[in-house]
Amino acid sequence: RQKIKDEETAEVERTIYIGIIGFIGFCAILILVGYYYLRSRNKRKIIESKRKEIIEKKREVEEKNKSFIQNFKYAKSIQEAVLPGNNLEKAIPDSFVYYKPRDIVSGDFYWVSKTVKNKVLIAVGDCTGHGVPGALMSIMGTAFINEVVSEDQNVSPAKLLEELRQRVIDGLQQKGEVGEARDGMDISICLVDTKTNELEFSGANNPMYLVRDKELMIIDANPQPIGYYINSHPFTEKSVKLKKGDVMYLTTDGYQDQFGGPRGRKFMKKKLKEMFVEISAMSLKEQESYIDKTMIDWMGKEFQVDDMCILGFKL
Repeated sequence: RQKIKDEETAEVERTIYIGIIGFIGFCAILILVGYYYLRSRNKRKIIESKRKEIIEKKREVEEKNKSFIQNFKYAKSIQEAVLPGNNLEKAIPDSFVYYKPRDIVSGDFYWVSKTVKNKVLIAVGDCTGHGVPGALMSIMGTAFINEVVSEDQNVSPAKLLEELRQRVIDGLQQKGEVGEARDGMDISICLVDTKTNELEFSGANNPMYLVRDKELMIIDANPQPIGYYINSHPFTEKSVKLKKGDVMYLTTDGYQDQFGGPRGRKFMKKKLKEMFVEISAMSLKEQESYIDKTMIDWMGKEFQVDDMCILGFKL
């Protein structure tokens, strides 16, 4: 009997012991569940707070971007007011301008004005930079050209470049000091006599391309920019007697430097010259469309790297 009682007592003790262990385990589980619940709830609060913060930041960025784009568009309207618009067609009806800024506003510009005795001055410039800095330079450049031409209606292309260079140097206070900004522009200018078909050309780095009977002629520019240049020298001028059917092109380097094609390479000057020869027999409006489509196809999904401007005309 005593043995049976001892066994019953041991069984009761085991049951109590197991119950205590189970209770402790249950409490531990409750504590862990409560801990992870509170931790999860705090995480949700933090995530919600971060989400609201991100939404607010996104709204602020969108407002700033909206203001930024509005300012850009306003700057574009100012620049377009400075550009000659349809004055080119009024001066030379058989002409086109392919004009494609990289960043809404452009460091490239074109300029045209009738002077005296049936003569037309045409210029295409490529200023340092693009976007707002380039646009400021282009507006300054066109303003200086307007000043020079208003002071001398008989100014020659070379003389105009000389005056433009000096005004840019003075305007930017360039002295050739170390660390000084080398802002300026490359530009090509031609003076066309629409009665005699005489053309005078002068350029700063940018040449003029002339296609005659499917043959390309390059009217070279002086290898120096507008602005301070340590090896600067007087600009020279070249005269060309135009023939019926001649097509002239003034261009910046943005088109030829654009990446694209199957291998993501530059369009290159060689391909540009070949294109001028290929399209020279088309109407000028067809040429503009061809140039635009060619670049769209070439770029594909590539980012536009620079401003583009090509002006073509014939008498």
